[in-house]
Amino acid sequence: MIGEAIKKEGAKGSGGGADAFKPGVAYVCGKATRVALRNIASADWQDAAVDMCLTSELNSRVRKPYYHLVLSWHELEQPTDEQMVEAADHMIRSLGLEDHQIVIGTHHDTKRRHIHLVCNTVHPITGKVWSKSNDHLRIEKACREIEL
Repeated sequence: MIGEAIKKEGAKGSGGGADAFKPGVAYVCGKATRVALRNIASADWQDAAVDMCLTSELNSRVRKPYYHLVLSWHELEQPTDEQMVEAADHMIRSLGLEDHQIVIGTHHDTKRRHIHLVCNTVHPITGKVWSKSNDHLRIEKACREIEL
């Protein structure tokens, strides 16, 4: 399994501004075979981006509240949507994002099954920002745990 934090082209580090929530969520959910929402007030993914933008305003200092993560499997592995969502939930817990707003979408549009996670780094109650420090190492560790 490969886990990758998606970087915005031409930008340093991972993440994006609040303006990335709408196109990011639309892309992830528009192609998804299954959508799951975590800590989103709305039950409809089409309203999730608005909820995430509003939450990001709880902390005026954060410049990049948008965090996009992809987990992908080898093309010989064909996990079910349920297994992919379980893997995403393990990743969320491993990164310490279990209380944050997250949109999850499973994709079957390539040879490799994969799942996208669009995360809000701003906590929806406290307004504190999740630290991306060493995120690549934490992602790699969680991928190995999921494989086991």
